[in-house]
Amino acid sequence: MSETDFPKPPELAKKFATELSDAEARARAAITGVDARVVFASYVLYRLSVGTARAHEHGRPMPAAAEHAAWLLYPEFGKSTLRDAARIQAAIDAIEAHAMALNYSEMFPQVAEHEAKDQLVMHLRLHAGIVRGSAYLQQLARRIEMLLVPFEAELAARVGIGPGRALNILKALGTAIERRINKDREEFAAGASKRVTLLKKKKLTTKDEVELRQLTEQLTKIIDAMGGDWVPPRNELQPYLDPITEKEWTSLRDIIGLTPESRSNLSSIVGVQDRPLFFIDDEHAFYVHGGQTFDAIFNFFDDVLRADPQLRDKYGDRLADWMEKDHSHYPVLAPTTLAALPSTRAIPDRTCSMSLIPSLHSQSRARLPQSHSKSR
Repeated sequence: MSETDFPKPPELAKKFATELSDAEARARAAITGVDARVVFASYVLYRLSVGTARAHEHGRPMPAAAEHAAWLLYPEFGKSTLRDAARIQAAIDAIEAHAMALNYSEMFPQVAEHEAKDQLVMHLRLHAGIVRGSAYLQQLARRIEMLLVPFEAELAARVGIGPGRALNILKALGTAIERRINKDREEFAAGASKRVTLLKKKKLTTKDEVELRQLTEQLTKIIDAMGGDWVPPRNELQPYLDPITEKEWTSLRDIIGLTPESRSNLSSIVGVQDRPLFFIDDEHAFYVHGGQTFDAIFNFFDDVLRADPQLRDKYGDRLADWMEKDHSHYPVLAPTTLAALPSTRAIPDRTCSMSLIPSLHSQSRARLPQSHSKSR
């Protein structure tokens, strides 16, 4: 195909916008009249079971795939209780098709022609929002414990739960989730992978069609039996920590939880990233990416401390000390180098031009500015 024959970016944008519209109509039709909670839990379980080995076969990687599914499904929570296995599988297939169409529409949006030809912009647009977490889990946990937990009592009094308690609840929830999803995981993953492989074939043989029907029946039986039962309830976390009070659970949900109510307040799918704790009802919740979830906890309490006149300066002092003295996760400066640098306490407004910690998402200050986060 010559260069003149290849479709221009505006033509591609129009084509993919039409395909996205069709995919959205298909997804809405598939979701309507079926229990959206079960569809969501089943879809996430399917993606967790398949893992990353066959990630190229899906429209979006995890956890972006879970966020995309939540964006589509949460408005439908509570509208139906139908748990028909075939309908659930059809909804999952429609969500996957919509994710793929959304990717292409993001690559070639309907924008000015000079923007459409910018390959760097197209690359960034495609990959925007896929990377999650600013550090390893151990580093994030240490950051919370060293910087935020010293203000545990004050923060708990202000928002209903402290950062240390929130962190421990999330750790316990992660353990409970892992134990639950390992049940029947291998059987489900194997069947799901075989089914996807068959669906990718351009032409199915008679034998392929028979195997596809058998795999579909096998998967729908597993889905029908499990529904959302793999998602642990709050009381299942008691073996791992003290009982969680209603106030603590509700506060954690309000801080980083996605519910139908919080979903209705979001204007775009990007907002789901700030609420990585998925509540499928009042008692059952899960997350799919520990780093993203720990980051959400840190960012929330960091904003609270920065905005509080009584705590801001104390937090700034602790932050400055930690950045100077704690070298366990960042490049270490030799003592002679440190001695040659001015202390933050010797600088009149005690500011630093850039943050050394990515998720602090603002210039690091001992005299901290007020909260800079989006409204939640």
